[in-house]
Amino acid sequence: MTKWVEFAGQTNLSGVIVNKGELINLSCHTGKGIILQLMGLPEMTEEAGLSKVPLGTIDDAVRLAADAVSLQISFESTDLNNAIKDVSALISDAHHANFPVLLMVNNGLKPVHDTASKIKISTQLGADLIKVSLPQQIADLGERRRLTSTIRYGPPVLLAGGSASLPNFEEKLTLAADLGFSGVCVGRNIFQAADPLRMVDLIENRFSSRSSL
Repeated sequence: MTKWVEFAGQTNLSGVIVNKGELINLSCHTGKGIILQLMGLPEMTEEAGLSKVPLGTIDDAVRLAADAVSLQISFESTDLNNAIKDVSALISDAHHANFPVLLMVNNGLKPVHDTASKIKISTQLGADLIKVSLPQQIADLGERRRLTSTIRYGPPVLLAGGSASLPNFEEKLTLAADLGFSGVCVGRNIFQAADPLRMVDLIENRFSSRSSL
């Protein structure tokens, strides 16, 4: 983790997301934003990753001098009511302590809500930044306009990277920028790239008129 925090310090990346144990043991701080991940632990099922539980508190964020906190939710969770309850409570606690909240929206195998609806609900929950994947396909111009309108309505929306093995990541960057995404929130697509610095430059070029990276 120290290697990649140092790497971020050499780029225009705004910050890095780290878990509590990683932040405790981090041996450097380059002045980049530190976002503490407060949720995790996927269930080991075919729906792996849908159920996330709190793994830290806002007190941890204060104690570890984080700049913001990150939460996760899947609207396809089999226990959505409790997932929303946990996220909503943590967002309230974070805002009470003046921490911005990045809400990561995880995809289920059988989506219940479209991307625009996920962004709208995340906005209503109080997220300050929203990480979400592009829809698998945009059916028509009306759907594209609805998605663009929803993105512009709420807080900055960041593109989720997904697997580093996906061959069309550069195409996703272009589409996300066209739709109004403010930047990206990715790990593997940078850290597992053949040339990580080139990938950061590519992302920055796509979002050169945006404020979040």
